[in-house]
Amino acid sequence: MLMAYRGFKNEYPENTMAAVNAACKADVDGVHIDVQMLLDKTVIVHRDVPLGRCENKDGHIYNYRADNFQSFSVGEKFSEEYVPERIPLMEDVVREVKESGKFLGVEISYDARPDFCFKNDCVNQIMGIIEKYDMLDKCYITSYNHIMLKEIKEKYPDTKVFITFMTEHTHNLDIVDYVLNYGFDGVHCHVSYVTDEFIKRLHNNGLELSVFGVADKTVYKKVLNLKADFINIDVSKEIIL
Repeated sequence: MLMAYRGFKNEYPENTMAAVNAACKADVDGVHIDVQMLLDKTVIVHRDVPLGRCENKDGHIYNYRADNFQSFSVGEKFSEEYVPERIPLMEDVVREVKESGKFLGVEISYDARPDFCFKNDCVNQIMGIIEKYDMLDKCYITSYNHIMLKEIKEKYPDTKVFITFMTEHTHNLDIVDYVLNYGFDGVHCHVSYVTDEFIKRLHNNGLELSVFGVADKTVYKKVLNLKADFINIDVSKEIIL
């Protein structure tokens, strides 16, 4: 499947309604978004906990609530055209993807305060939205938080659950054996980690591969030839093909 990563993040301000709307109208199979939960259990579409990369704002996103998280632009750093863009609610994005008939990729952010997720029912809040729109079998869930993913897989066995990893975090673990032992469905990783041997081992064990970091034709052809199951592209299909 061809996925619009954060809604074609190189063409639109990432994880915004403008990006999602464009992806839903594009010739791709699905949309990948990043989500996290605020202190009042509001679930939003936003990648980073520290503010500043996508917005002219300091501080941390978890200090905001439902009544003020949309008080600043998340598009102005991208271009003046997108100054009106605000952080969207996860529910609004899932509804849009559902209506478009696209597949949904959801990455649960895990940059800070992991203890907060467990104390405040993060899994049920996020998965409840997906279930509300009948998308449990039309999505994959991924995160660096593998404990949270284990809880999701136990509660929602028919939903695809992929671990996200970086080599410096694996401590020489065999990733394929690790995924099999935990009962996950596959791996979501940067294209730089993907080799022919790795993807063959995944597929030979009935596992799937989702790759991100695909921003040009050369990289796209590489992962296409390797038969990655989900290819997350940073630009529209017309540019990358």
